Formats: sequence, structure tokens, C-alpha cells
Amino acid sequence: MSPSSLQQNGAAQGAQTQTTLNADGEGQDTHRDRWHHGLCGCCASCELCLLGTFLPCLLFGQTSHRIEDPSMEGYSHVNSDCIVMMGVTYLTGFGWMIVMRKRFQIRQRYGIKGSDARDCCASYWCFSSALVQHEREVLARQKTSSVVQGYQRQPAMEMKPTHANPTT
Repeated sequence: MSPSSLQQNGAAQGAQTQTTLNADGEGQDTHRDRWHHGLCGCCASCELCLLGTFLPCLLFGQTSHRIEDPSMEGYSHVNSDCIVMMGVTYLTGFGWMIVMRKRFQIRQRYGIKGSDARDCCASYWCFSSALVQHEREVLARQKTSSVVQGYQRQPAMEMKPTHANPTT
């Protein structure tokens, strides 16, 4: 039995939930309108943690590219998002504002609840952790989006008219 998914609206606080059935038929509810990965979960991946701490521009560029092209086709470590992030961060110290903007875009794209104030605080005080959270969240959302598909409309049925031969 292959994994299948059902989407339903949650009763609690109007939260959208997704019920995923695994191969054994066991279900798990996940809240689609919340971050799947917390800010403090940045150490779950040592590679991402180090990248976010010592080369945040590369991680920002990687996440930005992944959002636009999940296949990562044509990805280069040093891309335009990386260069802009590096310039703004090291020349002005306002790189956190770019991270805040990206955080807002991720929330909008995936329907994650939050506020501009929370985005600002996370990006300013938890700069590296926010970058790691963004990458992990985008990866997780893209994995589930390939499994969970919304309603696919079927093409309309057509009936071709039959031409009757006139009797003469």
C-alpha cells in the first residue's frame, strides 16, 4: 500500500491540518499553518548549522533558489541572492532585513501564520537560526507537496454528434 494523504480542516482554532497515512494505515496530523521546524532546531543538521553560522549568504542563496526552482537545476553557490545578501550584511549590517523579507515570503507561500513583528525579531536576534529554519522548512514543504496534491479537475466529456443519413 503506497502512502496516501487526506486534507481536512482542523476544528481546533480553525487550523488547517493534514492527515498523512503511512504504509501501515496509521495517521499523523500535521499543522500546515505552522512552522514544521522551530528556530531552536537549527542544530538538527550540523551542515546547515555551520553554513548558517559561518556562510549565511550561501545558505540564503540556496534557499532562495530552492523556492524558485525545487529541482535546483542551474544552482550556483554564488548567485545573485547570495551576493546581495553578502553586500547588505557586510557593508551595512542590515542583512537581517533581507532575511525578514524572505521569512515573510515563505510564510505567505506556504500559508504559515505569523506576524511581521515575529519575523523581525526572529531575523534580527536569531539571524543564523532563522536561515536554517527557512531552508529546513522549504525542504519539508516541498517534500510533502509532491505527496499531497489538491483536487485535479478531469477534462470535460464530449459527445460527438452523429450525422443521420436523410432518407430520400
